[in-house]
Amino acid sequence: MLQYLICTVFVVLYILFMYLVGSSLCENEKSYPYKFIVGYLVFSFAVAIVGIPIQLLNLPWIVFAGYLMVLIITLVVFAIVRLRKRGSLSFSKDGIITFVRNQWVLVLFAFFLSILALSFINWLWMNNSMDDGFYLGKIASAPYNSTFGFLTSPSTGFGETLSDYFTYLLNTLELEYSVYCYFLGVSTTLFTRLFMAFFNYFLLACCLYVFAKNIWIKLTENKDESVFQWMTCIILFFGFSFQSLASNGILQIQDLWQFNSAMYYGSNVVRTCGIFLLLILFMNDAKITWKTVLYVIGICIVLVSKSTIAIPLCFIVAVSFLISHWFVFGDKKLRILGGLVLMGILGVGFGITIVDALYKPTIVIQETVYEHFLLNTSSLLFIGSLIIFAASFTLKNKYIYRLNLVFILMFALMFIDPLNNVFETLSMFGFVASRNFADFMYSFIALNFVYLFYFVSKYLLRFRLQKTALACVSIGLMIGCLFTSVVDNGDLISNYKIIYNNKMIAPQSTIELGKILESRYEERKVQNVVITPEGVMANNNTHSLSIILRTVSPHSYSISAVGRFGEDKNGKYKGLTTEVQSAYYAYLIEPNDETISKFYSFLETYEIDTIVVQSKTYDNSLQTMGFTYYDGIEDPKAGVNYYVYARDW
Repeated sequence: MLQYLICTVFVVLYILFMYLVGSSLCENEKSYPYKFIVGYLVFSFAVAIVGIPIQLLNLPWIVFAGYLMVLIITLVVFAIVRLRKRGSLSFSKDGIITFVRNQWVLVLFAFFLSILALSFINWLWMNNSMDDGFYLGKIASAPYNSTFGFLTSPSTGFGETLSDYFTYLLNTLELEYSVYCYFLGVSTTLFTRLFMAFFNYFLLACCLYVFAKNIWIKLTENKDESVFQWMTCIILFFGFSFQSLASNGILQIQDLWQFNSAMYYGSNVVRTCGIFLLLILFMNDAKITWKTVLYVIGICIVLVSKSTIAIPLCFIVAVSFLISHWFVFGDKKLRILGGLVLMGILGVGFGITIVDALYKPTIVIQETVYEHFLLNTSSLLFIGSLIIFAASFTLKNKYIYRLNLVFILMFALMFIDPLNNVFETLSMFGFVASRNFADFMYSFIALNFVYLFYFVSKYLLRFRLQKTALACVSIGLMIGCLFTSVVDNGDLISNYKIIYNNKMIAPQSTIELGKILESRYEERKVQNVVITPEGVMANNNTHSLSIILRTVSPHSYSISAVGRFGEDKNGKYKGLTTEVQSAYYAYLIEPNDETISKFYSFLETYEIDTIVVQSKTYDNSLQTMGFTYYDGIEDPKAGVNYYVYARDW
């Protein structure tokens, strides 16, 4: 439980650090969530502008670790000095009570969703359909990749080329997390799957808070901060089990499962918070200045540092906001300029259309996004949102008109051909474009939830009992989250018992296997070359072992992960494919003279020095191949056994 305590203290300090930095840069009257977001953006920007070059230049990991420590200390000192000069550094009882009273609901929602995420055992044990192999592998192995540095494939340990790996080197979230895990000495799976998931849920809740408040204060005189936190309850709807949302035709978007079980991904920051982060600091400004432009560029850098799927999103949001502002707040010249910008995008789109006629690079992307959109057109949620959106034009407020026009233009830039060709070209892949559409849907639903609550407050509640009404909605949504999780994941109590027995939020047998492999590395100071089963059954759930191996043993090559993350293209293991590894599986199924001979030839060719099997019946045949029993794990509760056989070259 010590690791839980360490991670809890870290997350509390991490959040307070964001508040501290943001408070030093914002006026006192700004809300706490607003200050938190500013602190988050400033810190993330400072991490990105140095972290990205360090990765591109493939400098030692310790250079970034040193920079991050200096950065944190510098920002803390800067913030304290600045706040003291302003006379704002105080910790009065009333101030602390206000701080808690206006945000405890955000913490509650984030905590609830974090705990709920642990019920998705089948996805966690399958390592989120194996994406965890990359992201968690990078976090765990970054401090130890001395051979290839940042050009190391996180899941296999093989070297990569700069051209193949370039876009991943623009992401610094995993790099930042690697420093925390390393110096805190905590499990990567625990740190990310529970505590960083909580942080990102909290970040989204803060975004929803500021977004709702910005709309609300333009429509009413009611500025009760404690009400705004309840408006974030729409986050609970997003926490409904993705299977129930999709199978019932309520919401169908790309990678919907990520909100439930992988909120710690950097791509999820973009996929859920991207549009909010690009809008909320400026959506109530009547003017766009050069300072605004610089801030937006900085936010774009932050989002790209979380995931490069942000590139097309930054384009459509920035262009949409600029044109919308010119049309609503600008004079005739600016409106003409806005029209010319649209015409320019249209012209570029036609040019891309001509290229498409020859090579068709964006047609597949368009079809993918259209498919996701069409799946939602019959949804009562989407239809209801459209009706509310149309009704919002009756509010007769320039800021509302501009915000609505932003969403209309974003939709046009994603879906109307050939305007959407620029968006599709920037996306490069269908799943990237679809993840941007997912962010649009999250934001559009949240927008119309705020509008709906405004109409209900004005015409039904008469601006009374707002917190009570939203609290009731929140309770209903929490029940909905639990109900859909039970329907799709089975008995929640049984699932949480599994977590209790596997406290690192990964099969304990896998954690122990990692310790054995690391112990072998410490004895020899030579990287293990390990072959393992690709998948095993643990706690009656499929567990993808090979792709998560380097998360628990960063000093190992996990050659069995090539099926998911690709073979070694340039190194000594080139040609080691899944098909070649079939000799291993043939041996496991039936260890006879023929399969032993083929397996031995495979072991010799690729100089494999560590074999993991699940039964001791292979002991004699492995000894004939020069391997001796090293250590093992038997976990009867999970139904998993691992026996490690090794040899020295």
